Amino acid sequence: SFGSAARLFGPEILSIAPTPDLTWFAYPAARALFAAQRSDAALQWLGLARAQGLTDQAAAATAMALAPLARLSRQDEQPLAALLAGWRKTRAALPAADIGQRRDVVLLCLLAAQGERVPSEEWLGLLDNQNGAGGLSRPVLSQLLRLATEEARLGETVAFALAGFGDLSKADPILLYQGLVGLRRLGLEADARAIAIEAALANGI
Repeated sequence: SFGSAARLFGPEILSIAPTPDLTWFAYPAARALFAAQRSDAALQWLGLARAQGLTDQAAAATAMALAPLARLSRQDEQPLAALLAGWRKTRAALPAADIGQRRDVVLLCLLAAQGERVPSEEWLGLLDNQNGAGGLSRPVLSQLLRLATEEARLGETVAFALAGFGDLSKADPILLYQGLVGLRRLGLEADARAIAIEAALANGI
């Protein structure tokens, strides 16, 4: 997976200094470092893209494309509407351009699961293009997860959350949201954040 490869090559990427002549490398470098849970280093590449973006449209697009990962790492404070608008505007010109709306749904669910107040208008118009969760009925699993979380049953919450996540590249965004919220409510915030970043990367965000 991308996350495994990023962790494997993370040390090599960390050894590369983010200099203006390597602005073209900012996008893959930052994504790999976010995946390796080195947001401190990833932010240096994002900072480079933002600085170069003042005079370079491609660099500006890179910065806007990376903004959601920075937000999930609690390292971006721009208005959410501006972040989403910039991301949607630029992502089509970047590697693995999305042709549907799955990434929109996944990103909004990930942001909401991390405590963001996602305005209702951001959800409007999104298609319900989702996959099942490991053969389990989505409504049944959703209710089991909700009850386990409300009754603070940690083991069951973790088990149901993992069942809902399944393959993160195909995870049902709603179950992904519920699972991450459940983990956060029961004190596993760091784990939830790591999974959120991995899910974002698995979906090409």
